Amino acid sequence: MPIKQAVHLYKDIRAISTGSPTNGVINELKKIEIPTKIRGIRPKDNHIPLDLSRSEGNANVIIYTHGSKMENHVGASMVAVKGSKEIHINTQRLSIMCTVFQAELYGVSMTVDWIQSQG
Repeated sequence: MPIKQAVHLYKDIRAISTGSPTNGVINELKKIEIPTKIRGIRPKDNHIPLDLSRSEGNANVIIYTHGSKMENHVGASMVAVKGSKEIHINTQRLSIMCTVFQAELYGVSMTVDWIQSQG
């Protein structure tokens, strides 16, 4: 690896571990709007409706995702609910070096993996 690239990698790793911005660029993320803080949002309002019956129409499964970081713990989870029953739960403890954003994305990633396994 060229020394210049190694220096950039080192700086990025250091920035990630402290929660600071990095020089890394992910082109797909440039298209995403920056979220704004809105008061009064509750988890029950933030869900992904999903239809596992392979027919178009109303979703029969609702999926909740979550990622969080506290002093010494980082984790992500997802729950799939059908009717009033939890049909699938997945939780994962992540490295303390992960950011909250990475934990949230991992929760979504777990959801996508579960959806793919259902097909």
